[in-house]
Amino acid sequence: MPRPPRAFWVFAVLTVVSLLQCQAVRSREEDPDVKARRAAAANARVERAQARRRDPNFSNVTASVFDWQARFLANQGDNTTALTPVKNKTGTWWKGLFSRDSADRGTTAIVNGECELTKKYQPAKDYLVIVAVGDTGNPLTWLNHAKWANFDLVAVYFGDNAYFDCPQCKKVSMIGRMVYHGKAQKFRLFYSLHQMPEWKNLTAQYKAVMTADDDLVMSTCEINRAFEIFEENNLLMGQISLCETQESFSYWRLMYQQPDKVLRYVSFVEIMAPIFTMRDGFYDEFIVPTLYDAYTGWGLDFVWPFLLKYPKNRIAVIDEVCMVHPSKKLSGQSIYSSGAPYDQRVEEARREAQFGYTRAAVRRLGYPFYAVQEFGALERQAGGNALDRMDLFIRARLGRWFPLLLGAQTFAIAVGLLLVAIRLIRRRVKGKRV
Repeated sequence: MPRPPRAFWVFAVLTVVSLLQCQAVRSREEDPDVKARRAAAANARVERAQARRRDPNFSNVTASVFDWQARFLANQGDNTTALTPVKNKTGTWWKGLFSRDSADRGTTAIVNGECELTKKYQPAKDYLVIVAVGDTGNPLTWLNHAKWANFDLVAVYFGDNAYFDCPQCKKVSMIGRMVYHGKAQKFRLFYSLHQMPEWKNLTAQYKAVMTADDDLVMSTCEINRAFEIFEENNLLMGQISLCETQESFSYWRLMYQQPDKVLRYVSFVEIMAPIFTMRDGFYDEFIVPTLYDAYTGWGLDFVWPFLLKYPKNRIAVIDEVCMVHPSKKLSGQSIYSSGAPYDQRVEEARREAQFGYTRAAVRRLGYPFYAVQEFGALERQAGGNALDRMDLFIRARLGRWFPLLLGAQTFAIAVGLLLVAIRLIRRRVKGKRV
């Protein structure tokens, strides 16, 4: 019996593959989650049009976001080109860690893998942390060295304790006390806080702001250093990396710390504790308006980079320090667990419709729908040995006196070498005479 031609087997394989693909598509079409998402997206488009008609503020906040986006993209130019490897401007790797100014103002130091505070000069409060606090949260651990913090902390309380207070938090005149009480979801509370008349006066003094969940485990040192690196690298958005522990949870592997890096430029930061620059109206004109109808915040962390067209070196995960994000089972009460008028996925679909975040739009930029990618990194050049690490430690401790000490050491070495040379010359002369 003659064997079937090779073309027959090729055709048979292609047929089987096609049948399997059709079955996969059919299964996906019948998937309840897919159907629910498509229905939510369709409803969101209708609700968006209705919301515009009945709520004039809806159009205003959306217009603010698109106006800032247009200005940013006009000044940004072509940000789709490959990222140029980042080099330190001074050519010395420790400049970002221990610059003279930051050492004088109480910067942190990374010594033997630990974050340590330099307690020499009390730092200026250049940064702001806003935290949504529940009855089980304890953000006061972030102020374990409150005197040396380079940030102020404002607590937005959503629990049931009418007497909850935060003595170490920033006393905000617009609320008359150190804690702003409210009953709503995290971003609704934040938006209400930002709409108070005195908000602009409060934020004028800050360079960057972190909006954090209350269950994160971090200290004054980690937050200090994160803000410093954020500012030194001219970032728009960023976040502290997650520590590699069993208790630390994230859906995205990219968010976990890589200790050999200072930071990694990425296309996405999580919603749990993003850092935003306060410069050029980025936070007030671009970020805050997107919180207008946010409850859980689902989808915001993907929409923000999308609207910025995924800039290659303005969004980063900061690896020099890390924090712990407990899993849902360990964290107890959650700011996201309070009731919202619609499901989380419905909210995400509404937001995607509002800002044009569609698969086709993201694909046109060359990215998958959930773009979680790394563009490049700023490497940390290891100290090599204990002597090198001690040298870095001395730099941080001495601050402005370090150049003077270095000059004195150089002068002493030069004088010593000169004296040795003179002594050797004298011995040679004396030997010739003998």
